[in-house]
Amino acid sequence: MIFIYGNARAYHVTAPTETTVKGALSRYFKKGDVPYLAAIEAGGVWLGTQRVRSVTDRVPAGALLRVYISPTQLVSYHLADEDIVAETKDYIVVVKPAGLSTVPDRACDRFNLTAAVGAYLKKKGIRYVPTAISRLDLMVQGIVVFPKHKDAERQLFAMMQGHRIRKLYRATIAIRRNESDGPSQYVSVNRPIDFGKKAFVTDQGKPSRTIFLRNLSSPDLVSAVPVTGRRHQIRIHAASTIGPIVGDTMYGGPSADRIYLSAVGLNFKWKRERIRIRYDGPFPDPLRMELGAITGPGVGRLFES
Repeated sequence: MIFIYGNARAYHVTAPTETTVKGALSRYFKKGDVPYLAAIEAGGVWLGTQRVRSVTDRVPAGALLRVYISPTQLVSYHLADEDIVAETKDYIVVVKPAGLSTVPDRACDRFNLTAAVGAYLKKKGIRYVPTAISRLDLMVQGIVVFPKHKDAERQLFAMMQGHRIRKLYRATIAIRRNESDGPSQYVSVNRPIDFGKKAFVTDQGKPSRTIFLRNLSSPDLVSAVPVTGRRHQIRIHAASTIGPIVGDTMYGGPSADRIYLSAVGLNFKWKRERIRIRYDGPFPDPLRMELGAITGPGVGRLFES
């Protein structure tokens, strides 16, 4: 099995004299065991705040190059017809599998949902670089809405910031708390959240509210509606009240192949029409990907775990 998860390996390379990107990196990686050419092509080499795009780019003396090496640099992800849940001339709603990032990361700008949507729009002749209106964590699956032009982007972002786009999630909870009191079907969690290396509940945090609806016939299954939209909000609110989500080891859940949290619904008003989107179908495999024709020093080591 191809190993694609885990943090990227990072290298910091300082150019001793003014040179090219290739000159600085070939001098640093003398053994040829680090695939820096693949990293450049995938957008994994940075000079300051910009991705390096060519080995001939000039690097000033003393400048720092940051090189990130990841197995995802050899692959790209493409939408299939069944991944498209809804589409209009203004927006598209697509399915994100667990294990695929919503947006580009520091190591790769093509193995992600945003790049896949961009490639789809380009094939349709739409000249627009898409931006995800909502994001899902790496190991969370679900539906994501993307605008198809700049005006829709502005409107959808304003709606999201104004809490006018309602989202519905489903989760599997690992531990039922307060079992002696009997499970409650409706649980409203109103606990402020702050974020350091992870989310935590604190009186000094930002106001945060999540509504949980428990399936009484299967108490471990819950629906979640985030009223606010803090990072990891559902995950920390579940863990601090009704129980951690299966697979969410960061917040006390048992280990699993993914975090058992799925974004399955969107409700919003668009041009006087009430839009209600639900997705209960299968989720794609992130390993349904295409290998890039990339060669160079150390490429064979990219897929080593």
